[in-house]
Amino acid sequence: MIMVNGDPARWSRLCRSVEIAGRIGAPYVMPYENDRPIILCRGLRRPLSEVWPAFKRYR
Repeated sequence: MIMVNGDPARWSRLCRSVEIAGRIGAPYVMPYENDRPIILCRGLRRPLSEVWPAFKRYR
């Protein structure tokens, strides 16, 4: 699973392997939006169908 702008510590509880694959940002964003991690999660500890309701956010 790939998560953009997440907390690596949170994902380390949910995945067997967590890696910061890169960082994202742009010149004209708010300072807190810059240099955000792109997290690669391997080996989800619970089935995606079970945890998906907690992850989805539609705004």
